Amino acid sequence: MDMNMQESEMEKDKCVSEIIQNGTNKRLTLEKSLTTLQSQLESSQSELNSILPKLQNDPTVTVKRHIHLLHTYNDIKDIALGLMTLLAESRGERLVDVQKSFGIAEAD
Repeated sequence: MDMNMQESEMEKDKCVSEIIQNGTNKRLTLEKSLTTLQSQLESSQSELNSILPKLQNDPTVTVKRHIHLLHTYNDIKDIALGLMTLLAESRGERLVDVQKSFGIAEAD
């Protein structure tokens, strides 16, 4: 081999070595990040496991209860509105005026 070919081969070997070293460094960095993330996950799971027993109710039960209460509220509100409408008609007043007499704002 002549000198130029040897130098070219040495340059290629150097480039390959640098690529391998960079890849190794990136792998080590990723492994360190993975270890950190696994530790954070374990910590978060531990925290969650300690908090869950402190919840008073199952979240699904709470949501169902809130939905039931909302339906009950809406039923009561509809009945009250119907009664105020009857009262307004019997008095010959507008519904808004009857609502104001009971302290109910227009936005309510």
